[in-house]
Amino acid sequence: MINLLKSKSFLGVMVVAIMFVGAFALNTEKASADCSIYSTLRIGSVGVDVQCLQTKVGANVDGKFGPMTLASVKAWQASHGLVADGIVGPITRVALNAEGTVVINFPVGCTSAVGYSPITGVKCDGISSGLPAGCMPGYLFSATTGQKCDGTTQAGGSTSTILQGGSGSLESADFVSSLNNEKVGEGQDNVQILGLDLEADDESDLRIASVKVEFKEQGAGGSDDFDDYADKVTVWFDSKQVGSTDVDDMSERKGVWSKTISLSNISIIKRGDTERLVVEVFALNNIDSSDLGSANNDWEITVASIRYEDAQGVVLTESSTGDIGVGRAFYFDRFSSANDVELRVSEASDNPTKRTVQVDENGGDEVTLLIGKLEAEGSDLELTELALAVNPVGASAEEMASRFILMINGDEVDSIDADKCEDVTEDCSNDNDQTATYVFDDFKVTIDEGDSVEFKIVAELNDFDGDFGSGDSLAVSVDSDSIEAEDESGDVLGNNERTGTAVGEVQTFQNEGLSAQLNSATAVAQSAGQNKVVGKYTFVIDITANGSSFWIDEDGMVSVNASVSDPDANITSINIDSSNATLTANDNFRISNGQTRRFTVEVFVDMDSGEDGSVRVTLDDIEYKTNDDNDPTEDANLDLGSPTYRSGTVYLITP
Repeated sequence: MINLLKSKSFLGVMVVAIMFVGAFALNTEKASADCSIYSTLRIGSVGVDVQCLQTKVGANVDGKFGPMTLASVKAWQASHGLVADGIVGPITRVALNAEGTVVINFPVGCTSAVGYSPITGVKCDGISSGLPAGCMPGYLFSATTGQKCDGTTQAGGSTSTILQGGSGSLESADFVSSLNNEKVGEGQDNVQILGLDLEADDESDLRIASVKVEFKEQGAGGSDDFDDYADKVTVWFDSKQVGSTDVDDMSERKGVWSKTISLSNISIIKRGDTERLVVEVFALNNIDSSDLGSANNDWEITVASIRYEDAQGVVLTESSTGDIGVGRAFYFDRFSSANDVELRVSEASDNPTKRTVQVDENGGDEVTLLIGKLEAEGSDLELTELALAVNPVGASAEEMASRFILMINGDEVDSIDADKCEDVTEDCSNDNDQTATYVFDDFKVTIDEGDSVEFKIVAELNDFDGDFGSGDSLAVSVDSDSIEAEDESGDVLGNNERTGTAVGEVQTFQNEGLSAQLNSATAVAQSAGQNKVVGKYTFVIDITANGSSFWIDEDGMVSVNASVSDPDANITSINIDSSNATLTANDNFRISNGQTRRFTVEVFVDMDSGEDGSVRVTLDDIEYKTNDDNDPTEDANLDLGSPTYRSGTVYLITP
């Protein structure tokens, strides 16, 4: 029974279909020219209205709206001042039914059905009032802006992409002066090589649809194949990437590599405004060395043309306004050269001054010899090797130290035994008073571009014996040429890309005596009346007693030895005082074993009569006693040395 019903149903469908086809067949009679069209027609439509349309536009009358009918409709629309979109909508239908003689009332601001009203912004065909530009009833997205026709925002865009105004054009296109003869580093991405400031006239917003870029090699010795240098080109507009192309997708003809790059619909210049368009390249990281450097390759980039659309939907191509069509030079180079890569070596502000260091005669003390700074410019840098120059006095480096330690930002990254020096003698035990070289090469440290790290050289001392004792000293230094570093591209920095030196002051070791650390040194000029100017030089020093207690005479002229830089200058007096040392009844400052006390030394200087000049003061040494007595005879001497304990200069005058 069910099968029977299905058969009957199928028979009914067959009958209806035959009747429908028959009815259509009965209406294949050609329409006359005085027929009327009652529905909206477009490609794919069929029926009597299509026959009527074909009669009116002079197409073959077959009742099928195909490509030939579409071409005839567009031609008819264009000849009657209508939008030539091939769609027979209300405006076109009225005109056809009236055989082209009807008077059409266009929206305010429109003189034809083409484009948009410069006053209201609506489409001039009159059927899309209230809809975004390029939208018609039933459209999901605008044909001109790509935005949703319901006015909502789609991902990656906004309704602000609707163009406002009437007929417009590019007013100017000027090179960005800062982008000229740019260097593109090997392996470097997003390198700006050309910029154009594009200005729209006051009549209309402009949407930049595409730009045609051309690349041509201008040098005499390099490859003229752009794909030997770069793999990608991007276009930026108002600081946003709006288009790109792979170099492999570019065409090459007679040495010119070109590509028309389509841009996203956000590339809009508001009328009267200026926006910046920038072209960037991505360089390969394996460019042949013969193709690097301006002497080997000079490339030229040209924005050959710019295609844009105004608010009326008119699309124009500009190839000669301003600097459009004009070339701009650039070239490929080593990454380090292109980015001004540099490793800078310098001394840190807390680098130890020249001093006497109290050490345990049984060894094991770790003494900081040098604190320096390493700075990376133009690229992240990876350090893999650092050579240390060691200058021993009194004993060899091996006799004084068991090992030398390299620390970066407070962490130990490498160390080397003191018997592993690499000097010419190849015997670290016989290099007394000779420079020994130690190479740290078992570490990797990365310094971020624009950043710096602190490095510290520390000596782990041996015990005092017959070869190493009080009074022996070490001084170390690090030169930029002794550091091996690679930039982001993997290139090893050359000598001209490493600058500076860090030098450690002499560190003298003792197990008994005074040691000192300079805190500050200042110099000021003081008026002494009658146009005379004298100088006051102040030194603040921390002094530590090691192994025993010691005393310093309160009379600065007795305990302090200083010198001046000008032979016509004279030291008139020296004062010494302490904020925390005990002053004994014998007018001596006591520093007990293990204590550190702060002293202030003031040196006063004037000039000989009739002389003037810039003068600085240097503290040479401080004499101290092993007993609290009144005997001014020197018991011991704390050598301060020059130039660490040196002041600034002031200008002194004696009329």
